[in-house]
Amino acid sequence: MEYSHYAVPGLPLGYEGRKVPVLCSPNNPTGHTISLAELESVPLPADSDVRCLVDLTYDFFSNDPLHTGISRLAARRIVSCVSFSKAFGVAGARIGMLAAPPDTVGEICSRHDRFGLDYFQLAVLDTLFDPRWDRERRSMIDWVRSAREEISVLLGGVFPPHCIGPREANFVSIRTDGLDRRLVNRLMESTACKLHPRDGILRITVNERSVMGVRTLHASLAVDGSVASGRAP
Repeated sequence: MEYSHYAVPGLPLGYEGRKVPVLCSPNNPTGHTISLAELESVPLPADSDVRCLVDLTYDFFSNDPLHTGISRLAARRIVSCVSFSKAFGVAGARIGMLAAPPDTVGEICSRHDRFGLDYFQLAVLDTLFDPRWDRERRSMIDWVRSAREEISVLLGGVFPPHCIGPREANFVSIRTDGLDRRLVNRLMESTACKLHPRDGILRITVNERSVMGVRTLHASLAVDGSVASGRAP
């Protein structure tokens, strides 16, 4: 894909070292990731003591997650935002975590109102991170990774493999430019997906519906012998 990764320190959106860049790893909707070394190489903006802010919403699904080194990120003046909504299906609880150097946390708290957790949010956190749920919590992530692998492999049998995005998030993206529109439409009808027309990207959410839809599409094309390039005629 054209923007396979953020070229650090040549960051996107005209970043010239004057503003704090906001990055997302894995990226939505491409799925591309930023390495710890790349984040650490981001130059410190001239008018800020924060190197960058990184959104780690999809990081739990990554093959090399950054949140495991979150203290190292904070030590390098990087603010990390972690959401539990995507990884553990608790979007309704609206809970997450922000990690930053102590002085940065203090400054943020002095400028913004803080909202205490309600009983429901506390109960969700208590349950989610209870040691007795460790295996279940890991199994949720493992299932997504396994299903993501299957979807990617099957899509690679329908469309040119180079159109399939990285396997790093809870979705699989394909670049739709030049692909057979009929196949793309069939894929959209049978999966949980979102089309990003401006970017020419179809993002397929990894869930049971998408797994079954991709299986069915691949099988139907294999039966009639049309599993080929997936390119527009």
